[in-house]
Amino acid sequence: MEDRRLIIAVDYGTTYTGVAYAHSTDPQNIGVVKSWPGGMGAALDKIPSVLSYNLTAPSSSQGSQQSSGEITRQPDSHPPHQASPKACLFGMQIKDGENRLKCLKLLLDEDQLRPNFVSSQEIDQQLSDHNGSIVDATADFLAQVCSHAKVEINKTNRDEVFTNSTVRFMVTVPAMPSDKAKNNTLKAAKQAGIGPTIELLSEPEAAAVHLSSSAFHGATNSFERFAKRGFTGDEAEVFEIPLKGVANNADLGIEDMTLRVTGQQMKALFDPSVAEVIKLIGTQFDSVLARQETVSVIVLAGGFGQSAYLYNRIHQHFVTNDAPASSSSINKSGVSILHPIDAWTAVVRGAVMRGLGGTVVTQRRARRHYGTEYDPPYDLSRHSPTTRFYDPVDGIERVRDEMFWLIKKNDVITDSTWFKIELRKDFRRGEVRIFDYNIYETEKVCTLEIDFGDVPSDAVRKVNKDMQGRRKESINFEVGLKIESDRLHFAFFLGGEPFKSVHAKFDA
Repeated sequence: MEDRRLIIAVDYGTTYTGVAYAHSTDPQNIGVVKSWPGGMGAALDKIPSVLSYNLTAPSSSQGSQQSSGEITRQPDSHPPHQASPKACLFGMQIKDGENRLKCLKLLLDEDQLRPNFVSSQEIDQQLSDHNGSIVDATADFLAQVCSHAKVEINKTNRDEVFTNSTVRFMVTVPAMPSDKAKNNTLKAAKQAGIGPTIELLSEPEAAAVHLSSSAFHGATNSFERFAKRGFTGDEAEVFEIPLKGVANNADLGIEDMTLRVTGQQMKALFDPSVAEVIKLIGTQFDSVLARQETVSVIVLAGGFGQSAYLYNRIHQHFVTNDAPASSSSINKSGVSILHPIDAWTAVVRGAVMRGLGGTVVTQRRARRHYGTEYDPPYDLSRHSPTTRFYDPVDGIERVRDEMFWLIKKNDVITDSTWFKIELRKDFRRGEVRIFDYNIYETEKVCTLEIDFGDVPSDAVRKVNKDMQGRRKESINFEVGLKIESDRLHFAFFLGGEPFKSVHAKFDA
């Protein structure tokens, strides 16, 4: 039977979101959804990652005329086979000055501080009014985006592609989010009901897949298209940004509904972000060089990746090595920078290609430590005699609650590599056999809920009596961890073979 797979990739960004797709029967033909509600017919590679539950605000660009003369915008339509998303507005449907939920992606781990440019009061009020959470709002946004994307994809396919193909969604996540944020992203995508098969993919890997292919060849406003991307660092440059309906203001540089932005102002605007990018790249360089390895390529992807000024500064710092004397830049000869013309959609295109089976990333370096507690055999060279206890099951001395690191930061990992720890669980006969095991980084990351009730009887060891004289049973097993495209997967092993997957609770 012909392999018929439709891959839909969602580059869910902090400020902008895009969707691309391709079919396994024509994998080189990657389409990007460019028609979006509220876009007034413009071809948009991406839309703002914003959401609003306010459906009554007037708008002249989109809506249906009511008998009272008021225009009320409507949520986007959806394919007949998909449940309707919750009523809300998204992306370009939300006009300037209207309340909106933004930067939801940065809020998916509530244990992390909210950015100071995000209005906590506005977010909390909208969520409270609709009895929702950040995950709920993210799910509503993704539901709207994917519902509309499916409509657009159907328009370009005459063979009812959704009914005749296996649909797989790829949702991108940043390079270094917390594990809780990644889990909540997947939770939101599933809650949105976008499809039965959903996979997370790191943005750097998606960009690398795209940039290794032949897909180099082929915004929403003048600043994005010309100033942000075109500024090179020349302080003598002047950019003119149309501001329709805005009155003249000499102090702000606005004349004839046009904002004049000088190169000096652009440099002041960009420099803090550029400095942070260079610092982050430098940290990655130092990590690689500390392992006596080399860096050969720096890939610039995403909207900011199209900035000529960012490219010039990175090239100056890491390639030509003529950065200011105060810089920590060191000799990094042999480094090249990939700066594609389609960096804006490189991630979402690469995610489609990865979903179709193409990848150039065969190994990664672990970004964090991951471990759990266990009771190892007592070792006089490592342990204090006061910490030991006698284990009557194995007849040896042990120590309690020592940390075992399944993965250490900078370990080489692959999608198929399992990192395991041998454990044992003792039970009183008739006892409920569901237990939790915590996974730690520097603090707890998640809790594994393991049900021993379905373990075959031949894997259960009978123990006549414990130290209290009670009859017990014992199970020797392994917990395995692998990181697949930056997502944690856990499994329960018996006799060295995978027995079942293990559910991880990130909210505990």
